[in-house]
Amino acid sequence: MRAANIPNRSYIQGIRDGRIVEVPCIVDKNGLRGKRVGQLTQPVLAILNLHLEKSKVLVQGIIEKDKGLILEAMGMDPTTPSPEKAEKILDEYLSIINPLGC
Repeated sequence: MRAANIPNRSYIQGIRDGRIVEVPCIVDKNGLRGKRVGQLTQPVLAILNLHLEKSKVLVQGIIEKDKGLILEAMGMDPTTPSPEKAEKILDEYLSIINPLGC
């Protein structure tokens, strides 16, 4: 059995269907089929849902070239030390590679 990143189709309870999740999968002549993981603990679900929402906001910010949304996503990450440091990190990144045109 392998693992793959695929849209959730009730493989993990508590994660909205359609969100991309990594689950055990079977690969055969019929294609890729996810295996049901079931219910995770509430703390794990909270972390996963936060990460999924953060990623959604980040992608939206990149697509819309919206620095504010990108900073909002960075602020959702518990490892971000402060809003000021997040902006400094983003500004430094944008000064090197400016994919947003910000």
